[in-house]
Amino acid sequence: MGREIIITGISSKLEGVGRAGDGRVLFVKGALPGERVIVDVKESSERFVHADLLEIAEPSPHRTLPACPHYAVCGGCQAQHMSYEESLRLKRWAVVDALERIGGLADPSVLDTLPSNPNIRYRNKAEYAIADGKIGFFKGDSRKIVEVEDCILQHPVSVAAMKTLRRFLAKNQFKGLKYLVTRVNPEGRMMLALSHEGMPEDVRPFIRELPDAAGISLCRLKKHHTHALDGELRRSAGETILDFALSGLTFALSMQSFFQVNTRQAEQLYACALEFTGLKGDETVIDAYSGVGTVALIMAREAKHVIGVEIVPEAVNDATQNAARNNLADKAVFLHGAAEKMIPQIVGTSRIDVVAFDPPRRGLDPSLIDACVVARPDKIVYISCNPATLARDIKRFVQSGAYRHEKTRPVDMFPWTAHVECVALLSKK
Repeated sequence: MGREIIITGISSKLEGVGRAGDGRVLFVKGALPGERVIVDVKESSERFVHADLLEIAEPSPHRTLPACPHYAVCGGCQAQHMSYEESLRLKRWAVVDALERIGGLADPSVLDTLPSNPNIRYRNKAEYAIADGKIGFFKGDSRKIVEVEDCILQHPVSVAAMKTLRRFLAKNQFKGLKYLVTRVNPEGRMMLALSHEGMPEDVRPFIRELPDAAGISLCRLKKHHTHALDGELRRSAGETILDFALSGLTFALSMQSFFQVNTRQAEQLYACALEFTGLKGDETVIDAYSGVGTVALIMAREAKHVIGVEIVPEAVNDATQNAARNNLADKAVFLHGAAEKMIPQIVGTSRIDVVAFDPPRRGLDPSLIDACVVARPDKIVYISCNPATLARDIKRFVQSGAYRHEKTRPVDMFPWTAHVECVALLSKK
């Protein structure tokens, strides 16, 4: 029997939040603030209750029909049941909540969320899972594959490659094939990789069915791989590098290089980070987690000198080549090593004016924050894909007594999902 509740808030995963009859916090996927809904309780603990949405007795004015026919079963998008404008508002609210609740900031300055244009077909990279002859996406947090005919977030060229492989798998038994990974640049040129666990079969017949692919590689996955390209990559046909134009610069990317999946929105993200630095031309900047050099080279055009620090040696090599091809080799240098170890060494020989961070979801190592506090740059610009770890790290900076939080700008890098990117500015006291 269903229970009626009023949705009063939203979680960081864009789940509706209400109260169970005994006062416990109740989470409902697909519910919006202000709605009166009928739910079926599925999981409960001492503090939380999770429930399925059975009926919407009183809908929100922001509710819309999902554009994707796979929305109800895929689980990859969490915001297609609301207007795009409402999703932007709720993502800003999630950032404010994290900075207050986790970061300990009172009334933090959080600007409006920067919208993405376009907000469909924006992804330049896709990872399709493969098992038992099926190809599609993992459903939610499970390992169950949902076969899809289309994904409105992916480039049409990528979707076409997925469907071609599906037809090929229907006629050919490929043992050990685990993923199809595609990367498409703004001009529509695509590279792809087939990730496998010791696949012995010949892939040349499949390659012949993809005449428009710029390059095809095979990735032999590690025994305990953690992602779709976690292994040894070898060229099978065509190119191994794809050019991406970004903010007036050109970047050469391999399949395993990190690059923002929303190319146009990445330009807004990095423009915001550059604006926050307030560079005047005489500064020395450290870009920690510099990857293939996107942030570092964009800032190098405005700064005196930029030092990129990256722990992945292949990315350091890519960044160095990208600096040369964009005529910025005299203003940007890239070093291989862990940022928490490299920054104290750099500070011993150079004055640092700005430090930029763009870490993985896990955020910064505490020792890196401590090293940065010792370095005492005037400004810290922190790009984050996880508001929770961003808030945690800002709290450590503020509690050091050396820095204050100035402002944070949410950026909708991943439209129709619960994810939100942020750029935060910290200034030296």
